[in-house]
Amino acid sequence: MNFKEVILLGLSIFMCLVFLEVFLRYFYYEDSGLFFLYSKFSQPDDPFLSDPPIFINTEYSHFSLKPNTSVRFAKDGFDVFIKIDKNGFRTMPILNDFNKTILTLGDSFTFGYGVNDNETYPFFLQKRFNDTRVINAGYTDGYSPDSEYLYLIKEGLKLSPDLVIVGIFVGNDLEDISENVWEETNEGLPVKVSSTKIYVNEDNRLRQRRIIFGFGTLNEKLSKFSRLYFFIYNRFVNWWSMRREPVHSYYYLEKYSESFDKLKNLLVKMNELSLNKSIFVIFPDKEQTENELWENYQEHFRGHRLDRFQPQKQILDFCKSANLICFDPFPELVAQQKIEGLFLEKDGHMNSKGNKFFADLLYNFITNKEILD
Repeated sequence: MNFKEVILLGLSIFMCLVFLEVFLRYFYYEDSGLFFLYSKFSQPDDPFLSDPPIFINTEYSHFSLKPNTSVRFAKDGFDVFIKIDKNGFRTMPILNDFNKTILTLGDSFTFGYGVNDNETYPFFLQKRFNDTRVINAGYTDGYSPDSEYLYLIKEGLKLSPDLVIVGIFVGNDLEDISENVWEETNEGLPVKVSSTKIYVNEDNRLRQRRIIFGFGTLNEKLSKFSRLYFFIYNRFVNWWSMRREPVHSYYYLEKYSESFDKLKNLLVKMNELSLNKSIFVIFPDKEQTENELWENYQEHFRGHRLDRFQPQKQILDFCKSANLICFDPFPELVAQQKIEGLFLEKDGHMNSKGNKFFADLLYNFITNKEILD
């Protein structure tokens, strides 16, 4: 191949790349369900911003919610309004006269990702109780069990809750703990937690510190500059995910055994702090609840020893051995999912129907066990 042919080949490749870049910029938007991707209603020139501008830094944890904030948040599949009250909680109905208080802790499932203020499970739970105030501290407490523990110690107990409900999401809570740094500890429990994965930027949005192999800054700049690069990168992420130990395998908790031990200690301590008035609710993955999605999951991770009921089984076994009250709605969600969709169409969080159904299940669980009596 002579010099002229090399130049022509290079120009041809360059023109093809330019064409693909232009095509993707005008006709393609990436929203694969990973953290912090493109949102057409947030900031279209930055694919890593998909969370609304509602976050603030805290002295002891990853983040909290910015008080007195109202925003519209939309992605492919939902278009909602979020209002954070003066105390930094997602807005709930105001009760001037109440006898008891329930504090709900957790991540995006408790906060109500992808639904309006009046469609979260804490909102529906309060509607079932006539004289009980329910506080939605989802995301106010960060997004992982260790940050939720710190929030309970530093802020939550000041609210004098009669019951503390802690959400555990099987999809990523153990990974979140593993990606956190316990900068200060006391008797094996955190005093201050920071994240190696996320931070709050100057626009009050969540951003990733790193992606894969630690080249987050360069990757972020390239993703801003080139939609083609972002497209190729996400294909690589999907390929890489197939090589990870899947959540619903027999060996997942072995891989994250250190994080699981930390989770156990955190749950026991939170139960002690709440004077044994706590419920630990286990949120399943969307893939677990729908037969078709579970079949796709099995195909995606073929070669792994999968179990549709993991890691719930091992978490429930621990709850039983530690005398903790744990609530697993998985069987009921699977049965109801066959009747009506309980999850957002293009996201793994529950929709309004799912949150209401979950709140009804939890209300029945609380009243049948007479936990608030």
